[in-house]
Amino acid sequence: GGLRMNPNRRRTLQAACAALLLPVVARAQPGSGETVIRINIPGPHSLPFLPIDLIPALNFDREVGARLAVRYQPSGIRAIEDVLAGNADLAALGFSTLPVLHAKGKDVVAISPLSGRTPPIAIIVRNDLASTIRRVADLRGRTIATSTGSVSSKTFLQMAAQTLLSANGVGPDQVRWLPTAQNWDSISGALISKAADAVVSEEPFSSRAVRSRLGVVLADLSDPRVAAQVPGLNHIRTAICTTRTLVQAQPQKL
Repeated sequence: GGLRMNPNRRRTLQAACAALLLPVVARAQPGSGETVIRINIPGPHSLPFLPIDLIPALNFDREVGARLAVRYQPSGIRAIEDVLAGNADLAALGFSTLPVLHAKGKDVVAISPLSGRTPPIAIIVRNDLASTIRRVADLRGRTIATSTGSVSSKTFLQMAAQTLLSANGVGPDQVRWLPTAQNWDSISGALISKAADAVVSEEPFSSRAVRSRLGVVLADLSDPRVAAQVPGLNHIRTAICTTRTLVQAQPQKL
């Protein structure tokens, strides 16, 4: 039993864990006991946030004298809003959403990159509609499920989806958006129940939907021809964020 992985990958994850947690432990007060760090992420098992999932699973946090308490949220925007409400210390979310949050006056700062180039994003169409919806433009008037944000900001996935739709002549107000969580139960449920005509998701959920015969790939952003329609995909996908207030008031947490 137990989790096994390539030694090189394990060393990479240990280094990432150290970069995230060692500054916290180093600033903790002597004799204060175990340092508990509360972090919100979308998931579980969403590829861009997988390094966070693996830290407690592989006991990397305990190895540096801390405990990482992971809580799952429907989206990165919901994750950071929960931090702003004082319920967690950190959140992982799409880096490109930060300018929007700043423009809304939100007290959000990035403290560490989490994942780099955008993992594969795909639009998956329900199997029974595959013969009707054959190109992105055919989504006009349809219901698309993806993780959505709030009045503060759209999520990274929704931003990418709207950019791809616009590149194919479909305005964001010409489709209906069905909010889903960034996890398998929510994404598969939207397809199985036929509440959505298509879903926008990241791996491993897109491939699993195809393998489960719930849908077919309409557009895949790992295809360079498709990716060329969405500018800026080579930026940092996700970042670990917190608030300036927490940085100033509780530096031992960071």
